[in-house]
Amino acid sequence: TAECALALAQDSGAALAIIGRSDPECDAALAANLERLAARGVRYAYLQADVTSTDQMAAAVAAARQQLGEVTAVLHGAGHNQPATLPTATESSFSAAVAPKVEGLRAVLGTIDPARLRLLVTFGSIIGRTGLRGEAEYGTANEWMTDLTLDMAERQPRCRCLAIEWSVWSGVGM
Repeated sequence: TAECALALAQDSGAALAIIGRSDPECDAALAANLERLAARGVRYAYLQADVTSTDQMAAAVAAARQQLGEVTAVLHGAGHNQPATLPTATESSFSAAVAPKVEGLRAVLGTIDPARLRLLVTFGSIIGRTGLRGEAEYGTANEWMTDLTLDMAERQPRCRCLAIEWSVWSGVGM
């Protein structure tokens, strides 16, 4: 998500509101990404909030609007993957997998004016389509997030919506 946000900002000149739970003072990877944005002249604000909390997201988006202007694009890359076999799944583990992708996307979309949105990109996994042993919860979360993305495309035809369903990769991001 960070790589795509950086490329989008550099190509378009857009300002970035980056929202996450981590504290840059305690997360070296986040701090390094924020330093890269600054070094490349990207205007951004980092706002600390839990994407699954409607109240925290509303406050973060309000602060982003105040600092950067209206939200016209969303890149949603939140997720939680704790691989486990289906017999070991619990309501709690299922909720932990689904919440950032599905409830998080709902919380984000619930804080913005959908008529002003011109771009929605969600970052999921091919596991939502193909499945993978030990990934039932994560696969379901990704499938449901893709469904929400497609629903937004139908409801807001002026908004370009794209659900990217990554395959396995290494390096930045996972």
